[in-house]
Amino acid sequence: MIFGLNTTSLQSIAYCKAKMEVFLGALVVHMEIICHQLFEIFSDASLRIGMEI
Repeated sequence: MIFGLNTTSLQSIAYCKAKMEVFLGALVVHMEIICHQLFEIFSDASLRIGMEI
């Protein structure tokens, strides 16, 4: 036992940490895709009206 945590608790914490890392990684990827798409939408719109961003 380390600081009152048994092996099962430590494994559970490690599992939750791994799941959170996967979730956050997927979230970052999706945010990058959305930002890229928004940039393209606004770039196209600005070209149509003659503005630059």
